[in-house]
Amino acid sequence: MNAGSVVAGVSRLETDGPELPVDQAFRWTEEEGIVKLDLLDGTTDSYPRGITSDGSIIVGEGFWFGGGQGLPFVWDEIY
Repeated sequence: MNAGSVVAGVSRLETDGPELPVDQAFRWTEEEGIVKLDLLDGTTDSYPRGITSDGSIIVGEGFWFGGGQGLPFVWDEIY
C-alpha cells in the first residue's frame, strides 16, 4: 500500500484443468475496486514491486511458466 489509499498486490487465478494457476498483479482503490494489470506479451505471471505515493504508477516484473529472468513493466493510469 502506498501513502494514500491505493494498494498494489497479486491475485492467484486458479484453473479447473491441468494448467498451473496464474499470478496477476492488480491495483485496488476503494472507488474502483480491483483492477487487473495486463500481462506482458508472452508472460504468464506478474508481480508488482513498487508503487508511487499517489498510486498512479506501479512497477513490477512479468514471468513466464518455468521461471527465468523477469521482464520489467511500468503501469500507469493513462496507458
